[in-house]
Amino acid sequence: MISTTAALKQRLAFRLLGASIGGLILGLGATAFLFPLMDSITSFVVVVGSVAFLASWISGGPRFNYVGIQIAFAFYVVAFEGFSAPTELAPARDRLIGILFAVVVMWFVFDQIWPVRTVTAMRRVLASVLKSAARLFELLGSTEPYDQLQRELEGTRDRVGKNISALRTMSEAVEYEFGVDHEQHVRSSELILQSSVAAAALIWNQVAFLHGERDVDFKTEPALVEMRRRLADHLSRLAEAVERKIPLPAEHLDGFVSQHLLESGHFGEYAKNTIARYEDLQALAIMLARGA
Repeated sequence: MISTTAALKQRLAFRLLGASIGGLILGLGATAFLFPLMDSITSFVVVVGSVAFLASWISGGPRFNYVGIQIAFAFYVVAFEGFSAPTELAPARDRLIGILFAVVVMWFVFDQIWPVRTVTAMRRVLASVLKSAARLFELLGSTEPYDQLQRELEGTRDRVGKNISALRTMSEAVEYEFGVDHEQHVRSSELILQSSVAAAALIWNQVAFLHGERDVDFKTEPALVEMRRRLADHLSRLAEAVERKIPLPAEHLDGFVSQHLLESGHFGEYAKNTIARYEDLQALAIMLARGA
């Protein structure tokens, strides 16, 4: 799978930083100033061990670990020509230039010729979340045995959780979508993330009310069954509109559930929460579908 342009630029930025530190400063510095003065294996081990410790310490961090890996890689490639001590700077210089040239080529190919914009990938993941929500509503209207239904609900909830986690990761990487549309990409990613949270709230509301066998009447109430069927259809349309950026008018939900059911002491809270969560999601998704 081709990486998104934001994730690619993030890695290229870290690779460039790592190559500058490991190759330019440490690699060429050691080759020019330290290796000519070494006359024992002890001094050599101290230098290499210090660089390895620095690289491993940086690579142990949560955000810049890739920089540590690139520091070590660039240092070893630039500083070590073979099994003998280096005697010239030209080979080390050429290898460093090769690393930097590879960074430029990767940026040109995957950002200019064959780009996969991060917000486009995020739209696809959000559409998958909406389709999972629609599938959840369809499952709640099925006649499957309770145990099988619970397994499918758990699977749906697990997929939604992983998709939302992926959206959070991609949203952090959007900051690296440099260019004239940077602000637009950032706004879209924030809106997609908000939509995913709204979809999760809608899904958790269903799970909270329908997780036990004692809540079977919520599954069988005809008015609620019809409400969930219509919401499943609407969620499927929202998913397609978000993924393809198709303008979609807001649906009025007044007729989804009767006023009598909304005022019911037993079903009213569930119905109100479901409608309210869907309205929040619909407002955000429609903004996305219009190209926000």
